[in-house]
Amino acid sequence: MMPGRRHSPGADAPEPDTGSADAARNSYEVLFDSAAVGLTRIGLDGRFLIVNDALCRLLGRPREMLLGLGVADVTFHADLQPSMEAVARTVKTGETTGLDKRYVRPDGRIVWAHSSLTPLRDAAGEVETLLVVVTDLTARREAEEALRQSEQRLRLALQAGNFATWDWNILSGTVIWSDQVFRMHGLEVGTIQPSLEFWFSTIHPEDRPHVEAMLAAARDGHQPFEAEFRIRRLDGDIAWCASTGMFFYDDVGAPFRMIGLQRDVTQRHEWQDRQQVLIAELQHRTRNLLGVVRSLAQRTSTGLDSIEDFMLLFRERLAALARVNGLLSRLDEGQRITFDELLRSELSARGVLDDEWIGKLALDGPSGVRLRSATVQTFALALHELTTNAVKYGALAAPEGQLSVRWSVEWDGHGEARLRVDWHESGVPDVPADDAQPRGGGYGRELIERALPYQLKARTAYELTADGVRCTIDLPLCG
Repeated sequence: MMPGRRHSPGADAPEPDTGSADAARNSYEVLFDSAAVGLTRIGLDGRFLIVNDALCRLLGRPREMLLGLGVADVTFHADLQPSMEAVARTVKTGETTGLDKRYVRPDGRIVWAHSSLTPLRDAAGEVETLLVVVTDLTARREAEEALRQSEQRLRLALQAGNFATWDWNILSGTVIWSDQVFRMHGLEVGTIQPSLEFWFSTIHPEDRPHVEAMLAAARDGHQPFEAEFRIRRLDGDIAWCASTGMFFYDDVGAPFRMIGLQRDVTQRHEWQDRQQVLIAELQHRTRNLLGVVRSLAQRTSTGLDSIEDFMLLFRERLAALARVNGLLSRLDEGQRITFDELLRSELSARGVLDDEWIGKLALDGPSGVRLRSATVQTFALALHELTTNAVKYGALAAPEGQLSVRWSVEWDGHGEARLRVDWHESGVPDVPADDAQPRGGGYGRELIERALPYQLKARTAYELTADGVRCTIDLPLCG
């Protein structure tokens, strides 16, 4: 109180400025209602006390409805417990708490939002209510989920295609590999620090200059990098890789990053190598087959009186060739035709394995004796001629005739395995003399006595005994 001034009660107390308070309240309400994010005050029991328009839009409910509900009524059931824990934590600590959670609209649609809870205190300093700021995360979450699904599909495609990925930061020298790159090199994932130097060190010495040149050309020419090369795995095995990549450049054209894919194509190269072998084998067999057919045609035409006789014999011999080539075509790599398979094929073609021949035919020998593929065509023709003559003129044509075919594997003095076949016919009447004109033109005997020793290095014997043919064929086997 100033000296000389008369004091009256309340003279020093300022009058309340009710106009300023109302203006501040009005400004707060305007800001609250017009905020772009959802705003609400909730009681400690979780009931909505006031809400703004943005929250009403986010939760899909009018203001009147929300003010009759609580947080629990609009929260996705799996997020209710974390929400209640966030409220309790805010009240207990007096600090702002935030969490990402899901809300449920009346139509059942789920919306993601970030809720930030801030305590509001009364005059005594006690937490009275909570201010909740709700930011819509639905678009971001949907984008993240779409990205996650896209990454899953990409990962599945890379795995299905056996692709590995790599990322080279040229400025720092850092290289990032996917797990498949480690496996491709025979390494446990994460056992080494990926680097360009290590990658180059695994490339086969004969291929490395080419790969380095291709990489430099792609970098300098702003072109994609593509190369196929061999790598040496940790276990020493050689694998083929196909690599493709792309450089990224800064504003002045300097490369700063390169990313790419790498794929193990070893199996494809093995198939290509196998294909080349098969093509070479096919060409070889075709040339041999054409030579055999030409020889067959020339030899079959000798001594025949008519084209009809020639066609009959020629068709039969071509059929024998077709059968053996059919057997060859069904073989996998490393497989061989066996003698018992070849013999039964010829006997079956003449019907000799049918029930009517039981008692006239005896077969005895081990199964699975592998023949050299280069020998089977000529050998099959020899068996065809023996079978044909037996059916037409020999043991299988005579009422009391008997045919015995026995074979065994023997070893010569040089340790070489040889197949010995004994073809013995008996019970054949009127066997012609050994030096008589042969029935059927004599092609079979000529084949056995001349072609087999020359082409197959076989030792053969062919004799017309008193009651039938006795033939022995001894030829080397494959390993």
